[in-house]
Amino acid sequence: MDDQEQKEKNLTKQNRSYGKQERDSQKQKFNTKLSSIYQKIHSVTSSISAESIFDKYKDHAKKLLLCGRTGIGKSTFCKYVTYRWAKDEIWSKYELVVLICLRNLTNERYSADIEYTPIHLLKTEYLYGKDLSSETYELFDQQCDEGKILWILDGYDEFQANGPQNLKKTVELVTQYDYIVTCRLQNFPLMSDVKMEMIGFIDDDISRYVAQFFEQTDKTSEQPSKNTSFKHEDLVKFLRRRPMLWDVAHIPLLLELICNFWGNRDYQLPTDDFTITTLYTHLIQQLHERYLRVRKNSNKANNTSAKTSDAFVKILLQFHETLAFYAMSSNEMIITPDMFKKALEQNKLSLQYHLELLSFGILKAFDPRNVKSDDLAKQSHYFLHRSFQEFFAARYIVRQLDSSNSKQVIDFIKEYKYDQQLTPVLIFTSELCALEDQKQITTLYSIIDDTPRDLLGLQHTKLLIECFGGTFIHLKPQKKSNFFDSTIEWLQISIMDSHYTVIDHLKSSLKRQPRLLEEEKIQNTFISLLSIDNIKTLYETLRLISMLPFQQPSKLLVQKIQKTCSHESNDIKEAGITVLAHLVATANEKDSVRKLLLELLHNKEATIRQLAWDALGEIGKKVEWTERIVDELRQGLNEQEDYVRVAVCHALISLVAKTDCDEEILVGLSDTLTHKNEIVKIAACEALAYIGENAVDNLQAMKGLEKLLSDPNDDVRKSACEALGKIGERALSKKQIIKQLAIALNDPTDDVRQSACEALSKLGQDAVENKEAMAGLGRQLSDQNDHLRLSAQGALKKLGEKAASNEHIMCELIKALTHENDVVKIEACRAIAQLSKQVLWDTQAVAKLEDLLRNSKDEVIVAACHALHQIGERATSNEKVKSRLVDLLSHKSYQVRCGAHKALNAIVEKEATIELVMRRLTEMLSDPNIDFKKAALHALEKIGKNTELNENVMSGLAAALKDSNDEFKILVCRVVSGIGEKVASNEKLMNALAEAIKDPNDEVKIAVCHAVKAVGGKVASNEKVMTSLGETLFNKGDIKKLSCEVLDNIAEEAVRNNIIFSQLGEAICQWKDNALTAVIYVLEIISGKAALDQEILNQLGS
Repeated sequence: MDDQEQKEKNLTKQNRSYGKQERDSQKQKFNTKLSSIYQKIHSVTSSISAESIFDKYKDHAKKLLLCGRTGIGKSTFCKYVTYRWAKDEIWSKYELVVLICLRNLTNERYSADIEYTPIHLLKTEYLYGKDLSSETYELFDQQCDEGKILWILDGYDEFQANGPQNLKKTVELVTQYDYIVTCRLQNFPLMSDVKMEMIGFIDDDISRYVAQFFEQTDKTSEQPSKNTSFKHEDLVKFLRRRPMLWDVAHIPLLLELICNFWGNRDYQLPTDDFTITTLYTHLIQQLHERYLRVRKNSNKANNTSAKTSDAFVKILLQFHETLAFYAMSSNEMIITPDMFKKALEQNKLSLQYHLELLSFGILKAFDPRNVKSDDLAKQSHYFLHRSFQEFFAARYIVRQLDSSNSKQVIDFIKEYKYDQQLTPVLIFTSELCALEDQKQITTLYSIIDDTPRDLLGLQHTKLLIECFGGTFIHLKPQKKSNFFDSTIEWLQISIMDSHYTVIDHLKSSLKRQPRLLEEEKIQNTFISLLSIDNIKTLYETLRLISMLPFQQPSKLLVQKIQKTCSHESNDIKEAGITVLAHLVATANEKDSVRKLLLELLHNKEATIRQLAWDALGEIGKKVEWTERIVDELRQGLNEQEDYVRVAVCHALISLVAKTDCDEEILVGLSDTLTHKNEIVKIAACEALAYIGENAVDNLQAMKGLEKLLSDPNDDVRKSACEALGKIGERALSKKQIIKQLAIALNDPTDDVRQSACEALSKLGQDAVENKEAMAGLGRQLSDQNDHLRLSAQGALKKLGEKAASNEHIMCELIKALTHENDVVKIEACRAIAQLSKQVLWDTQAVAKLEDLLRNSKDEVIVAACHALHQIGERATSNEKVKSRLVDLLSHKSYQVRCGAHKALNAIVEKEATIELVMRRLTEMLSDPNIDFKKAALHALEKIGKNTELNENVMSGLAAALKDSNDEFKILVCRVVSGIGEKVASNEKLMNALAEAIKDPNDEVKIAVCHAVKAVGGKVASNEKVMTSLGETLFNKGDIKKLSCEVLDNIAEEAVRNNIIFSQLGEAICQWKDNALTAVIYVLEIISGKAALDQEILNQLGS
């Protein structure tokens, strides 16, 4: 360390003012890392709602990369937004949203020899490979090019690493269109306009989720807990005391697991050294116990002892470990059949245990439809979550370290130890050693610490910190000393040389192992660095401390940081104050820190005063408030510097949780509402919103908020609306607030109107009774802004059914149907559709929708059809609507035809006698578009359930049976089956059935036989049908069996028609294949059901 000491001395001798420009640069970097305390209270980073993620885009393609760590909820998000789009709640621009789970694109499901196109992915994943018409292909390509189709590709990084090469090219084609791509790596090299990160739950979400979890558990439990709230509070406290667990609790999947354990009456979580590995270990134990209970109750285990069962479970777990290790070694998420068989062989299991392995609950069959298949050659699997795969791979490594096969895992670790994908496995391995065999930790350390190493040594140190930062206590003294020396050396190098990249790397590793920060050697290192009289070193040391999760900072460390708050450099002083706010939650020096901050409130530098207020706001809920602090707040609201007064307002938000605001503070806030600076006014609004009911009775505050509704600044008006909404919830007299919010619904800015909608939603029946407020909400329902419409719909939902059916709401929506802007018309139609369950729309609304059916824009027509579809049979009294919908069935646009078809299906349910509808649907049966023809068949099928189809329809069905598309012919047979015996009276259709029985496609033959069976006994009078039916008796398998079932159904009529018996007699005479079998079948069917006359017997005898 001689060189290092010399370096420290040289740095100390440098000029303290190392240049204003460099200080300003350092300060800017520091401030970007340390957001203001208020931002920390409300959001860790800039948050954005699902429906808003495309707001920043203008006319160009929308390409979004969404990153997030394993289990954070990326796949759930993809399903959630797809579901919301399907419910017409978001992204109305898109005609189709296609969610592709890239994990499903494997060689087992796609041929390696085929160059696939994007539509092939859609067909395989959602249409089960069914063919589509050329028109559908053209329409799909057109909509992709026009940006009307959004692709959501889930798991892009893993697919790029492991996916088939031909499918990678297909996915590349997809990425030229609008897309959302999810991956785990933030720096993934994919072209995107915007990159976003999913951070999982924020702190408040964790508490809300835990409370909701136990509430729902109690509702479904036979023995509800009497102390649900205590259980919730205890768990949150337990998590907060453990930074590592608190960190993973932000991952929804893992928080659910923790809640499950905590809520188990027969299970108690350990209170010390609880890690993610502990969690997974106990999870596996629970699965073990559950599996044994199920096995004990099954027939297979009736004669199996508990000891034998435990031994079998041990083998099953070892199989999972082996399989996970093979998958990690191959860097695969999908378990191929070869891996599966190899793991079975190594653990001496046979294929008969396939279902047993799946029932354990960790492995999933890739294709659930083939779970019962014993043939695993085409069956792939995957672990429930990647973290389970990593955990079981770690168990395998631990088990093999003491075995004769240790070389396999040692070589694996040495080869891949710097692969980031393997780091979680090594962390699990280290913590498993701590739980099971602490001696192995030193063995593992030696393997990882051994050569080869990275050139500089930083990556090696990072790996050691992450793997042993929580288990170093079990290392042998020499190894422990080496571990700390390496960590301390890199901390000193990075800070003293201002290597920002190195500092960021060390920060990320230390955050994963916060227990290391409690060690005296590490804290002494920071104390030593804070003792160096060099601004640059001090600054970087404070910057790093501010980003690390210190839970138990030593008294000396806190005192060193306090000392920096009186440094002659304002940069250091500001940094020290901010770090104090960061540390004080766990420090033992809260009183001295508070005293120091109160003194700094009177510093001559406004920036120092602002930071002191920020720090007090941060610690406000964690230290005891005194009268002096309240006095300082009163004085602070008169601050001359704008940004200091903003900090006072934010600090006041923390105060609300501790004490009531007195009149003097309310007056100060009211005065602040009239400040010239918009930021100050917004801060005052936010403070009043938190104060809530205490502000209701303050006339000056209420008038101030009302006045701000006409402020020239959009954000100020928006904040005023939000404050009025929160205050109004608690107000005894809400009418004046509602009146002001109704005025705000006419604001020219979308955000202000949206805030007014959300505020009104909290004001109950009083809001419903206000004419202007309801009319204003109605106007927002047809606005062009997605978020505004959703807010208005949400407000109506919260206000109840009376609000949705309010005449002013209905009036505004009907008025919007005649608006000059087509987008407004479309959104009005969507709003009408949304409210159709609560609202009985009158004839005026239906008439206006009928007008829109004649619009020149296809999008408007489709929207009107959708509204009529939701209104349903209530539109049946309007003959013009039905007539126009029928006309639209032959429209040039596929979307219009489909929309008209859906609307008609809903409308004609009780009035299916319209000859015009049947005529048009019959014409559609000869349309070149197969999807269009299918739509017509579905409509006719529905009509046929309620009324008799006319001769024209029968003739159309007869012609349709000659179509070249087999699937279409099968659908025709289904419609014929629905018509039943009435078909027998139409000779043309009967003859068509007779010909269709001879179809070369067996599935078509089967469908025709079902149709003939449905016609019943009258079919025997048609010679062509009976002849064709007789010929099928010489078929094999299902067709012959089904033909016999038809004969069984018409036995009495069949014996009167000797066609079949003539065929059978002739076939026997010619020694035709299967003839004798066919005769036996027929005789068995007819025996006892009908008497055979002598002529038939003679024919058979001959």
